[in-house]
Amino acid sequence: MFNHQTLFETTQFYVQRQNLAVNPRIAALRERHDMMNSIINELNQSSKNDLKRHLLLTSDKITNIFTQIQADKENVNSINLPLQADTKDNKNGSNFKRKSDEQSLGLPSTVNQNFNFQQPLISSNNLRQAVFKPGADMQDLVDQNMILEQLCQNQEHFLKELYEEAENIANSNLIWKKEIIQMNNHIANIDKTISNLECNFVSEVKAVKNQVMNLHITSDQLQEEMDIEFENNQNLMEQNQKYSQELSQLLEIKKQLEKEIEETEMHQKSLKEQNNQFSDFLATSEIKQQELFQRIELTVAEKKDLNDELQSIKGNIRVYCRIRPLLPSEINVEKCTNIIQVTSSNNVALQVPQQHLKSENNQKDYRFSFEQIFDENSSQQTVFAEMSQLIQSLIDGFNVCIFAYGQTGSGKTYTIEGGQSEESKGLMQRSMEMIFQQIKYLQQFGWTYKLFVSFQEVYMEQHRDLITNFKVSEKQDQLVFVEINSIEEFYPLMKRARENRKTGSTMCNDHSSRSHSIFQLKLYGSNTKDGKTCNGTLNLVDLAGSERVTQSKAEGLLLEETKFINRSLTSLGDVINSLAQKDKHTPFRNSKLTYLLQPYLSGEGSKTLMFLNLSPSSSSYHQTLCSLRFGDKVSNIKLKKK
Repeated sequence: MFNHQTLFETTQFYVQRQNLAVNPRIAALRERHDMMNSIINELNQSSKNDLKRHLLLTSDKITNIFTQIQADKENVNSINLPLQADTKDNKNGSNFKRKSDEQSLGLPSTVNQNFNFQQPLISSNNLRQAVFKPGADMQDLVDQNMILEQLCQNQEHFLKELYEEAENIANSNLIWKKEIIQMNNHIANIDKTISNLECNFVSEVKAVKNQVMNLHITSDQLQEEMDIEFENNQNLMEQNQKYSQELSQLLEIKKQLEKEIEETEMHQKSLKEQNNQFSDFLATSEIKQQELFQRIELTVAEKKDLNDELQSIKGNIRVYCRIRPLLPSEINVEKCTNIIQVTSSNNVALQVPQQHLKSENNQKDYRFSFEQIFDENSSQQTVFAEMSQLIQSLIDGFNVCIFAYGQTGSGKTYTIEGGQSEESKGLMQRSMEMIFQQIKYLQQFGWTYKLFVSFQEVYMEQHRDLITNFKVSEKQDQLVFVEINSIEEFYPLMKRARENRKTGSTMCNDHSSRSHSIFQLKLYGSNTKDGKTCNGTLNLVDLAGSERVTQSKAEGLLLEETKFINRSLTSLGDVINSLAQKDKHTPFRNSKLTYLLQPYLSGEGSKTLMFLNLSPSSSSYHQTLCSLRFGDKVSNIKLKKK
């Protein structure tokens, strides 16, 4: 922490010192550069202006001189007079006169002549007028000639001076040009020096900026490291505080644990004592457990015997009566009324409709008694709960047969197979669920079971397998039994059989079963502890509905199916009558249906239940009365004991 802070402060001091050292130097270089540019601009401007002004003046002077010389030459050439030379005396004697003549002619004086460029010269016309004045003598001409000669000399001298002055001006121009070239070279050198200084300045500034940037980066990194270090220190302080608290808690826990260890040791001692006591108790418990298992086995056997005795007391063939509700079409379209009245759980009354009173000798109703009656409000669960004792008899090793009888559309298929919802499950699904539950329960007593199922139908006296959809011979050698191990394996077989079963639409029922459906379950049980076996068979029969040809208005194939259905049901009635009258011979072979039901109707240790399904509609009065009378006969049959 101290090293990082010191390094950070040193870095900041170094950056500030570099800035203090570099900034004045940069300012001086910039000031020097600006001053040099100002001097060069002034020199250039001054030199150019002076030279331009001097050249203009010189050019004007030369132009004026050449113009005057040209004019003088023209004046001299225009004077073409014979002049004669005179003696020196004549010359000297005429000096005064010549001066006066010069003044009279308006010419410049020869005594004090400054060759002023601005002084106007005599014109040629004035000269001609002066020379050729009328009345002029020779002497005057000579004097005038001399004056002209003097004037020419003066002009030549003045021209010579002009040439000299022009040469001097040219030399001065050359000198100025050389100075200008030197000045330009000097300016170029100064520019080069300034450029070098600027390059060096840019390089130094760039280097300084890089140094400053690196220092800033280093400073930022150091700041980040300091922040991280500070955060780590904070975390360490928090952890230290947390560990201190945990240490205090651990010390408390240690004290508690030491106390608990002491208590545990004491408890362990007591447990050892209890363990010794429990070992003695366990030894006695094993003996008692064996005795309890023996009692349970005896209890199961007694339950089996009691259930068998109870079923025998109730009767080998029992009849349950179930009444369906009126259909909406019967209420709204046919205007039918309910003619069945349930007077108690065992008694039912069939009211005679008004139009049938005369044929029934004015008898108002018929009363019947059955073991159990279910009205139109009874649920599927209620119906199954009442007959579930028969499923227990199956598991106990008895043969059970349950068949539904009644006119078409009275609810036989709904009672046996049910619908798709959980509440509408029929006897078939609920029986299989109960069987698998009991099998699971009995496994703890050493029982194991194997289940085999088959679906078949009798259609127009033809025996068919509903799983394979093939015909079956009379000996049933070709009937397929499928082993199942769970309720999930049962449902697909049930669905396939339902799809293969023969159905049709009649005036009495839109989905009428045109065959007798038989579901058969074979159960084989064995006990691994004592080697006992227990075998049973369950038959659930959904009979085809009886119907009158005049009411169903069947034709063609439906008519043939109706005849076969009624014929097989008549054969079943004949068998029931024979059994009720205890005839020596019972006509089981009169139809395929009675032949298949023979083992369960003739006794020999079987439990049989018939569901009498009734329609409460007044339009079904005759068929309902026939069904009730048929059920009454069945309830009076006593089967042989095994």
